[in-house]
Amino acid sequence: VLAANSNTVVQTVLLSSPIVVDTTGPSVAGVTLDAGAQTLHVTLQDTGSGLNLAGVTYAGNYQLQLVAGRGLTTFKPTGLTITPGPAGSGEVTVNISYALGRRVKTGAYVVTIMANYITDRAGNTLVEKTFVAFPQTTNAPNPNYIAQINVGQGLTSSAPQVYISRAERLAANQFANRVHAVATRRR
Repeated sequence: VLAANSNTVVQTVLLSSPIVVDTTGPSVAGVTLDAGAQTLHVTLQDTGSGLNLAGVTYAGNYQLQLVAGRGLTTFKPTGLTITPGPAGSGEVTVNISYALGRRVKTGAYVVTIMANYITDRAGNTLVEKTFVAFPQTTNAPNPNYIAQINVGQGLTSSAPQVYISRAERLAANQFANRVHAVATRRR
């Protein structure tokens, strides 16, 4: 706005409500695998600024693998839909379809959600509250959500549980054996 004396005057309107700064990232509220329908359901929650749907709706941010022999078989997503949660909950359920084959195999399926790409509108990344990689190989924990879901006969699925890879199991067993050997020598 120009004043009569050609000086620029800036007018500022103060908000009557407080400003809230969102510093907490979204979290995983639930994960289920419907093996019969070949669909992974991931419920994400953010009670702050809301989820950034650009990362949430990218199917590549959700990985599904089957533990097979000494390795992992990775499945490619074939579709993705979003189901909003109850009003005010901050929840969204992401339904990712996979081609698991004509005869879905029973076994241990590993779900990985890429934490750095699932963000809220403030830019905070996914906060893993339930599962972490074990054993830790660095000072910082793996931020990704990594869990194992067991699929049994009749394609029934278990609740997600901590996934420990074959290499990590071997490392943990070697560590336990060394601790046992030291304890035995001290006796």
